[in-house]
Amino acid sequence: MQLLMAAIGVVSVLLIGAEVQAEQVSHNTLTSAEKADGWELLFDGRALDGWRNYGQKGEVEGWRAVDGLLSRFGEGGDIITDAVFENFDLRLEWRIETGGNSGIFFRVREGAEAAWHTAPEMQVLDDATHPDGRETKTSAGSDYGLYGRSRDTVDGAEKWNAIRILADGGHLDYGQVTKTSDGPDEGIYGESVNLVNPVGDWNTVRILVEDSHVEYWLNGVRIVEYELWSEEWERRVQESKFAVYPEFGRARRGHFALQNHGDPVFYRNIKVRRLPSRLESSSTPQ
Repeated sequence: MQLLMAAIGVVSVLLIGAEVQAEQVSHNTLTSAEKADGWELLFDGRALDGWRNYGQKGEVEGWRAVDGLLSRFGEGGDIITDAVFENFDLRLEWRIETGGNSGIFFRVREGAEAAWHTAPEMQVLDDATHPDGRETKTSAGSDYGLYGRSRDTVDGAEKWNAIRILADGGHLDYGQVTKTSDGPDEGIYGESVNLVNPVGDWNTVRILVEDSHVEYWLNGVRIVEYELWSEEWERRVQESKFAVYPEFGRARRGHFALQNHGDPVFYRNIKVRRLPSRLESSSTPQ
């Protein structure tokens, strides 16, 4: 009986230990498997090594590493990676505060007045209260100003997704629709699905770029997909505020950047895996 009770005690301790270990998720690290697969950690949770302000050198201003988070803190502008990337699979998590606005840029070139003059942006936003949340092309997860949420396969069926829909002065959030437009979305709405987590919660991001092909994923769902330099992309750029910036979106390689929009925003678990080109030779912009 004593042996049985002792065995039960050991099992209980092991189970409790496993539960505690499961709760203690390690952030800003790579597993052995990830390292072997070529993943690179871009933020270790302790310092801003490998980052600098756009167009500047020296100590980073406006951002700090606090409690394992890459946090916007005061004035200082956008920050970019020292390293440049061409084709890649980028993963990270972001958290915003009420009314907050930020963004994630890729293939950023220096030399322009601002990072957004040169590079596409995945929007980071509090959709619930920020005015940009009123249209899909400027709401959370959009390719800012160019592409809202696009078609995806959900539960085995191909549908259109919309982050926010304006209708008769009101709106419906996160509905699935049968069609979409370049402006505020219109369509027949299916069951509401919350894909953007609210203020205070973490949202997971994947940005996949292979040559001209771009995909944005938010919380495990592909929400934007497009081809750089295609006729459709060129048309959208010419109809947007980016038309006056001739270098916008032209680079085949460049830095990652995080936008300092003056609002509190937090990033963690920033990692990237470089990918080979799918093209033997390219006539796309260099």
